[in-house]
Amino acid sequence: MKYRLTPLLPVALGMILLAACPSLARAKYSIREEIDIDASPGKAWAVLTDLPAWPDWNPFIRYARGTLEKGNFIDVLVQAPGAKPIKGKGKVLVLDPPHEMVWMATVGGSWIFRGEHHFALEPLPGGKVCFVQSEYFSGMLAPFLHGKVNRETKPGFVEMNAALKQRVEGTKGSIR
Repeated sequence: MKYRLTPLLPVALGMILLAACPSLARAKYSIREEIDIDASPGKAWAVLTDLPAWPDWNPFIRYARGTLEKGNFIDVLVQAPGAKPIKGKGKVLVLDPPHEMVWMATVGGSWIFRGEHHFALEPLPGGKVCFVQSEYFSGMLAPFLHGKVNRETKPGFVEMNAALKQRVEGTKGSIR
């Protein structure tokens, strides 16, 4: 006799796991990388929010397609260094030019896995800006993916930050 997994089986197992350990649904952690850019927040914002140009310079988020407006969905293709590409869809939660952009994606609902990707531009003295890229993870799967995120996503943040700096400052050389 062959057994076939039904689509409800993972949900049922998740509910059993949550009942046994409810703190898993509240598990949270974050990663953060930042870089100083020799440009105004406005100039950095213009490059950061020009989604159609991301494939030209962004080694981490290979594309982001959609209209940047609060409540809209953005289709993304993320490829961390040495990892397979992952397609996803993020909902724009915050769009505050030229300061902050935030989108959120879930896997199977927020209680299973949720990631909030933050992009912030903080003004610095001398007409410079600090670009801060961070992501906050929560949900039942978050503790199990912590190591993978640190190994793969964090280096992707570093690469993207360096590429954004190059693109905004107009420096020569390719990050790819």
